[in-house]
Amino acid sequence: MKDPQERPGSSSTSNRQPWRWIALGAGGLAIIVVVALWRSDYKRPRAVALSPDVSLASEPRHRTVTGRLIAPPDCPWKLGETKGILQEQLPPFPIPPDVKAKGRRAEDEWFQKWKTTEEGQTFLNQPRRKYEVSVSSDGSFSVENVVTGTYWLSYSLYDKLENEVVSGGMKSFSLSPGTTVLALGEIQMTARPYLRKGERAPSFEVAAMDGTVMNLEAYKGKVVFLHFWSTECAPCLAEMPHIVKMHRELGDSTGFVMLGFNLDENRQKARDYIVKKKLVWPQALLGSWKHELMRELCVFGIPENFLLDPQGRVVEKHLPGDQLLREIRRHLADASAPGRSADQPPAPVSR
Repeated sequence: MKDPQERPGSSSTSNRQPWRWIALGAGGLAIIVVVALWRSDYKRPRAVALSPDVSLASEPRHRTVTGRLIAPPDCPWKLGETKGILQEQLPPFPIPPDVKAKGRRAEDEWFQKWKTTEEGQTFLNQPRRKYEVSVSSDGSFSVENVVTGTYWLSYSLYDKLENEVVSGGMKSFSLSPGTTVLALGEIQMTARPYLRKGERAPSFEVAAMDGTVMNLEAYKGKVVFLHFWSTECAPCLAEMPHIVKMHRELGDSTGFVMLGFNLDENRQKARDYIVKKKLVWPQALLGSWKHELMRELCVFGIPENFLLDPQGRVVEKHLPGDQLLREIRRHLADASAPGRSADQPPAPVSR
């Protein structure tokens, strides 16, 4: 699951406060105090003095967070298999006001540079408390010994056969000093659509970077590889050598087609990368996660890929880069096997 604060300006970015451990020693004894450093600006956190009327002894030693997840309507999966986690939130990113005034694209460009600096690395890698959430069969959960702070509750329910998140979400909350039990109440889970193996991919028609049209219907009768990526996605760039190798070895196959879909908001940056890396197969510059194709193909994260058989059915998805060549060769062999019916799906292969 993605870190909700990986990019600035996202709706999930919120105000987690940084913390420090301060040791106070007297007579060889040390008392460890967690001090929350509240920040309202982008400067270094100021030292915070304990108020004389604050008694550490009055703080509850055991804080508990409780709640209950409510399954989506007609959900066939067991809530007890839900994976949940509580994680401290980061403070707001220190985006300069002049960058903020220029909008989301400027913020993204600033963030991509800033995260590689020493300041950015220190900020992003600061320790964050994390607690596993065990969900019972009725959806209820209780997390004990949680330290005060601002947290994300993240939860996801998987379809193990499809390796898909069928429902997931996040909830932000703060645990204040003096709280013994924080009841989050009922949290309604929403179903998330996804393409199942054997299901036909929805038809689409988008413009390619070279001015041609990428129409899925035009590729019927061929094995089609759909690849979603961005130059601002580190895993995408790490995977790209596998994609290039796959095209080098299979790109000239008469029964195979590769289609790329780039999500960079800065389309010129995407063009420059495509030219520099010689990504010569058709590429569509979608320019945004809000493009309708993302919704139609149920793409929620990148890098993402789908492999379609000659009838347009999904036969593979989420393939790791090091498995691409092997799996596509196998499906090309299946597609060309003599005697195979046009509507007969490939036989499953145990791995």
